[in-house]
Amino acid sequence: MIATFMLILAGPASAGELREPLMELLNAYEHGASAEDLTRLGDGVVAELLEIAADSGVPHSRRGRAVSALGHYPEPRVRSFLDAQLTGSDAFLQRKATGALAKAFRDDALPSLAPALEAEDAQLRLATVHAVGQLDSKAARDLLQARVRREKDDNVKSVLKSTLASMEAK
Repeated sequence: MIATFMLILAGPASAGELREPLMELLNAYEHGASAEDLTRLGDGVVAELLEIAADSGVPHSRRGRAVSALGHYPEPRVRSFLDAQLTGSDAFLQRKATGALAKAFRDDALPSLAPALEAEDAQLRLATVHAVGQLDSKAARDLLQARVRREKDDNVKSVLKSTLASMEAK
């Protein structure tokens, strides 16, 4: 708390100065870093989140929380990074990227998210269903409806149907 307060008083911080307070925010188990918490840290947050998310020396859980936190920043460099994570080989970060893409880019993320609904990994398909379901738009419903007809996994199909029912109820 004191470190964050001192950063605000000192003005814009370089990305390196943000590492410690950001790592503390990303240490939470229950909830990710809120937009308010991140904004309080000042300039350079996006650059540091991108570095943390890409740093294989950072614990995997914190990297995942950094990817999720990027969902607060609908910027082109964030979009490029999240798209790369989604098509990468780390299944955990792929799943985190689906939620961040949907949160930051809303329906504009659907072209990136659509291929993840076709992935072999059922967990990635489930994460994508949840991410797309949060959009609650006609385009999102259409995408999920098209997938439900082709889905072979009973669990994923069940989640697709319940997500669509929830979207229709709103």
